[in-house]
Amino acid sequence: MLAQRAYTTFLFVLLCGINSYGQEGAPAQLSRFPEDLSSANLEYDGIFDDGWVSVSSYFLLRQPRGTFFKIKGLIPQLRDPNFSTQLDILIDRQLITTKTLGCGEFTLEISVPEPTTGESPRRVELKYSKSQLLPDPDDRPVAAQLFQLGFVPGTPAAAAPATVKSMPDIVSSAALGSGKITLGSGWHELERVTTTSFRWVNNDAEIIVEAPAGKNRFTLSFEIEPGPGVGLKPFELCLLKESAKTPFEKITVRGREAVQANLTLTPQTPEVIKLHIEGGGLPAPNDARILNFRVFNLKVSEFTALRGLPAAAYAKKRGGMFDDGWVGKKTEFKLPQLITPGVLVLQGALPALNDFTNEVVIKLDGKEVARQKLNPGEFEIITAPFSGGGVRKVEILFQNEVQLPNTDQRMVSALIRQVSIEKAAMKSGKKP
Repeated sequence: MLAQRAYTTFLFVLLCGINSYGQEGAPAQLSRFPEDLSSANLEYDGIFDDGWVSVSSYFLLRQPRGTFFKIKGLIPQLRDPNFSTQLDILIDRQLITTKTLGCGEFTLEISVPEPTTGESPRRVELKYSKSQLLPDPDDRPVAAQLFQLGFVPGTPAAAAPATVKSMPDIVSSAALGSGKITLGSGWHELERVTTTSFRWVNNDAEIIVEAPAGKNRFTLSFEIEPGPGVGLKPFELCLLKESAKTPFEKITVRGREAVQANLTLTPQTPEVIKLHIEGGGLPAPNDARILNFRVFNLKVSEFTALRGLPAAAYAKKRGGMFDDGWVGKKTEFKLPQLITPGVLVLQGALPALNDFTNEVVIKLDGKEVARQKLNPGEFEIITAPFSGGGVRKVEILFQNEVQLPNTDQRMVSALIRQVSIEKAAMKSGKKP
């Protein structure tokens, strides 16, 4: 019987023949990962193809005349918000500088004497004093992530210090005006990988919202993803007000996805919202914490429900629409229109996945009233005014579909935020 063992290291192996890379053609800098690592003229070790490096790495880089050394990267904030590491930079095995780096993005610019032997490759070594484990299910031990490394034209800023950008938290109250949104108990420390900030949750994480004067209807939105505590599998998330015993919203979370819920609040009175799940609690590899799910980009904004949608549109995959607003190639709605002339308003977003683009056709009672090409990001389409009245049949036809990432796997065309018929006097025209 084989003994069970936990791995403690990753092995980097570099295989090359004597003439498999041309030293004279070595690159001067690296800034695109993994593309730049595929160069046949580059010798390196200690870096993953997505830019994460181990505690020790090296690169053979060419130093053209009139250049200085520059490195940009990220020390991820994971379990310990006070984590720091010492970085030693060596060129041709000589120590050039030593810097202590905390969590966040950093930039170092260093004057380096030009080589005496022309543009022969220089051995650049990065040695960090500590590493951290990336979040499950990745679990790689890494010291930093590189965004740029090498010799760039010009001269560094005089006595340029290591600059570190602060970590933005997951919560934003910018859309609340004079209101406030803060995090209560139940959250693990803020973590960051690349440019993404998030917090892990065991259970019952609290969001404290205080509505501004004169307003009581809002939309709570955030991104959420299952963690090792639920086996990285779908789970049901319950949203509860502390003042109530029953959830005001239940959401099935299948993978990393956007979540929206409507809130009715008492102005200028703090209200505690809890994120609760039943079950979970499985241990995480290499982490003593329970990591049931993690949350990104949390905010509360003024009420932005899908105006004009019938209740049936919220039923899962009914009429071509999922209950979280994602739609397939064909979606149908029946919307009321007053006798006065109206316009059809469609608002939504195209997912930024794999250079995905689309084209949408809008039909009213079987007749095409709008056609528009869409790029990733938010969009709004307002048709020309039309007359009529009664119940109108609206068809939204997309040309393409794309698969959502991670464990979601749904094929979708777009995320719909609003479909409505409004008075032509209020809105008219068409936005590109």
